[in-house]
Amino acid sequence: MVSKKGIASIITIVILIILSAGVGFGAYFISQKIKLGLKEDLSTGQIEEFTDPEALAPSAEPVLILPSPSLAASAIPTPQSLSVNFTQSGNILDWDVATESHTGNWQLLYEKSGNPALSVNLVFDQSSQCDLAWGYQVCQPSNLINGEMAKVEGNRVGDKVTVIRLKKI
Repeated sequence: MVSKKGIASIITIVILIILSAGVGFGAYFISQKIKLGLKEDLSTGQIEEFTDPEALAPSAEPVLILPSPSLAASAIPTPQSLSVNFTQSGNILDWDVATESHTGNWQLLYEKSGNPALSVNLVFDQSSQCDLAWGYQVCQPSNLINGEMAKVEGNRVGDKVTVIRLKKI
């Protein structure tokens, strides 16, 4: 008769074998997509064919595949077209101390020599770009994390900064 401990060991081994097979199948599937020159557009979930599958051949240097220049140029505003008069690093916050609640109004809390705990209100518009670890994209304030460190570049008028670029640090 097999003990409960023995049955638990057998079940654990079976689970590990199943997980290993799943990981192996996933790696095989991804390698086949690469061999065939296919890529998945993460924004749409559509699978597209690379124009040059040979670009994915193994090499000593990592391969970086960028979108077409026309797409890249239209997606990210160029520094020449924007007026940056504010650049600071600090913590981004969506918190009202008085009501102890989230307000949806983001602020940057930062320091300058001799002036601790300065803050500005952050204003996001359709041209605001955020890099939250996966490259610059149009900012979605709902993706920001309360208290996270960030570098903000923007146009300051009074106590408001219209965000041009926000990068998680």
